[in-house]
Amino acid sequence: MATQPRNRTLSPSVIFQAWEPLLPSIQITAAEATHPDTYSDLGISTVKGFFDIKSRLSNRLDPEDLRFDYSYTISISPALYNRSSPAPSSERWEALEGVIERKNTEYIKNGRDTRYKVLFLARHGQGYHNVAEEKYRENKAWECYWAMQAGDEDSTWGPDAKLTPHGIAEAKKKGEVWRQHIEDGAPIPERHFVSPLSRSIRTMEETWKDVYGWLGGTPHPRAPTGVRPVVKELLRETMSLHYSDHRSSLNYLYTTYPYLIFSPQPICYSENAVPFPNEDPFWNFHRESMAMRDHRIKTALQEIIAESGNATYIGVTAHFGVIESALTVLGGELTPHLGTTGVVPVVVKVEPSMDLGRHGVGSWWEKKAGMENPPLELREVCPGKGFAPVWVQGGYSSTDGGIGVDTW
Repeated sequence: MATQPRNRTLSPSVIFQAWEPLLPSIQITAAEATHPDTYSDLGISTVKGFFDIKSRLSNRLDPEDLRFDYSYTISISPALYNRSSPAPSSERWEALEGVIERKNTEYIKNGRDTRYKVLFLARHGQGYHNVAEEKYRENKAWECYWAMQAGDEDSTWGPDAKLTPHGIAEAKKKGEVWRQHIEDGAPIPERHFVSPLSRSIRTMEETWKDVYGWLGGTPHPRAPTGVRPVVKELLRETMSLHYSDHRSSLNYLYTTYPYLIFSPQPICYSENAVPFPNEDPFWNFHRESMAMRDHRIKTALQEIIAESGNATYIGVTAHFGVIESALTVLGGELTPHLGTTGVVPVVVKVEPSMDLGRHGVGSWWEKKAGMENPPLELREVCPGKGFAPVWVQGGYSSTDGGIGVDTW
């Protein structure tokens, strides 16, 4: 039986009707987000030499390496603490913070509008869609058919795939690892930004709730006060008709995670920000190309940097595709595979940029607003493979290896 289209994007009038019951509280929440008077385009680039990323299969592993990920070890570069032998974790963190602080102090003293910031880019824990994708990997069954379904006889992964019990355990374990690093002197992020999809939000919660006391516990003595994660629509996984990537309603997210701030959209170029919609405005029957995803994530990073103000250490919890695009546009080193709950720390240099062209902040939103909306058609995503047709738009196809096409 053909898959029917589900929950198409609501018209603005319907969105605001659905949102009305929560309007006063959400408006207050959204207003707490930082709104710079102007969003100048920011030049953001990776500064290498602060961290070493090495495969755990390597024979060069240092027993003192910081095990941020089950697949890769990430350590602070020995060049920072000026010794050839392994240094204690506390000395490593102290060296990192010292270099960052000196750099920023020098820039301020010299009147330069340049800053160093450290981004901790984290992937969510195992979701039910991850299990299903592995199950249906053979003959591209996932991309050709099952990704567009809500589930099978074993599990449900759509809409908005949740963490499996194993994924929750992964996130809790990552929280234990971070708390140990903090005891060793690691800096605690002053701002957090997160994808609007539940698997990322739950991962961030399980990882950091005991550090900040988000659910009523006692925060860590060094934890910055008043830290509330900001949900950014642009931090979602590759846009497509994968039902696992159809986010939950604002009503559900706000009720389930009341400590979150839901960032208005777009806040980057419009004086009158559009409130965070109740229904998902971006899940659709297109599939975005790699180039368009890179463009979207660059815009997201520019928003994050601009909204982070004077914060130096910033946490971002999202998806593999988001991290891959972030490292691409920042000029960082790509990891062949980042496991679930893996973390990639990146030091970035932020400075004013004269690049005010099509890649400037706000350009993605403007391009999205002008996007054509091809009619729905019922057809096979993978012709000749024997899978049932699904509802798609434009050039949606998996015959390109899942890369997608520029339908915009």
